[in-house]
Amino acid sequence: MTKRNITFLGIWIISWSIFAINQISFTYNHLISSNVPSETLVVSEKSLNNSEAGFNKDQNDFVGKDAKELSESICFNEEFWSSVDAGITEDKRNFTISFPSIPNKNDIKSIEIIVKPMTINYESSKNAFHMHSIYQSRLNTNLKEHEFQLDLINGIDTNYSYLVRDWKLDIIASSNNLADCYESTVLRFNSADYESISNLSVFYEKNIISPIFEKNYDVQEFQEQQYLNQIFQKLQLKKIQKVLPPPHEAALALLNKDVKYDFKKSKKGEKYVDEYISTRKRLSGEVNIGLFGNATNYDLHVVNKVLNILNIIAPNLKISYSDNPADVNLPIHFAHCTKRFSELVNDCRSKIAGTFYHRDSKLENAKFGWIWVDSQYSKSMREHILIHELGHALGLGHNLCTNSVMSYAKFADSMPYFTEIDLMQLRILYDPKLDEIYNNYQVIEDLDLDLDTYSEYADNSKPMCSPQQGGWKDFIEFQKGLKPIDEFLSY
Repeated sequence: MTKRNITFLGIWIISWSIFAINQISFTYNHLISSNVPSETLVVSEKSLNNSEAGFNKDQNDFVGKDAKELSESICFNEEFWSSVDAGITEDKRNFTISFPSIPNKNDIKSIEIIVKPMTINYESSKNAFHMHSIYQSRLNTNLKEHEFQLDLINGIDTNYSYLVRDWKLDIIASSNNLADCYESTVLRFNSADYESISNLSVFYEKNIISPIFEKNYDVQEFQEQQYLNQIFQKLQLKKIQKVLPPPHEAALALLNKDVKYDFKKSKKGEKYVDEYISTRKRLSGEVNIGLFGNATNYDLHVVNKVLNILNIIAPNLKISYSDNPADVNLPIHFAHCTKRFSELVNDCRSKIAGTFYHRDSKLENAKFGWIWVDSQYSKSMREHILIHELGHALGLGHNLCTNSVMSYAKFADSMPYFTEIDLMQLRILYDPKLDEIYNNYQVIEDLDLDLDTYSEYADNSKPMCSPQQGGWKDFIEFQKGLKPIDEFLSY
């Protein structure tokens, strides 16, 4: 080998050695950062470089972009962002943010401000209240100086939840060429630093929830005869359970099935998986519902409708609505699924419209779990989501029946009420004869069902979704509001 070749080979080896060391360093740093749970990572300042942006599905495609143009963007100018000043005015009523120059003149297209509680996660019943403490807004990028007031909510104070004490204010910038090009925490503060912070309250309007379903109704608001009529009406509804269509084997078979959502493949599920009725978590004891966040009168009407039908289908269930947060043990939270909300709370964007979180055994009061509903929906779809999640709270799973509010079937309608097959399942779960549920054979015996018929449905030799059983039409019309309660009581 010539001296020239040896020299070339040496240079080649040294060059690739340097590259390899850099790659090892990059890989090590990546592994360390990826092992830190995102919900516990407090980001004080983060600037996304070009390569990182290329891996973000929400970023623009940079193929063909001028490298010099991107490198000169203010989004990557640490000197600019380190000069951003944020604070709270002396009277504790306003926030201030100032930039070293007008952002819009420096390739900044938009700047979002996100005020959020220093909450690790929102999955427990106590932390879920803090989702309402997240505030999002946009700054005018044509201004250098900003002063504004934000009406913040600091959660709720009960024996199973707590108020927010510590907050942080983030800014997220985007340029004409790059979405979310810069993110930084510019201010940390506590509840004593800022005055415009209020407590969360239960959503409530008078004369929507029937007094018989209100935990804290004021008897003095009704005349004695009106009050007695309400009590009599409730008792009459409970008596209807005795003339319900009998328990059906198809409903029992369906209670032993479920459909799982595959988030990795973005599939709702195409087949049943085994689920045992003994694992169905029925509501028991005293259940108190409360709505929080972006709830409306319409939502209260839906809850009242559900309470009415449960009074029939589950006569022994003590369930009501309370305007006292200390009483609420089945909270229902309404909040918009924005991009930032999804990143912080529940990864809802383009995935889910509502969720039921099972109870946390460590908590005493919020023992029935909690529900989140995407409040951007309205009318029938919003009603469908709310009733679907209440169905989960009551113990129902998903199914592949196109005629069910609990359906994951591909062509199912978004039913805004409990359908026949849903009521048939609830009719079994909450039958007064079933003090406990141990297994299928015990349920079959206690409810006088036919084992062979049940086996035919369980083995899919008979369609579980459409059993031949009448007698449910009036209950559907009652939920739809097509049959007034006085007329229905003559059932």
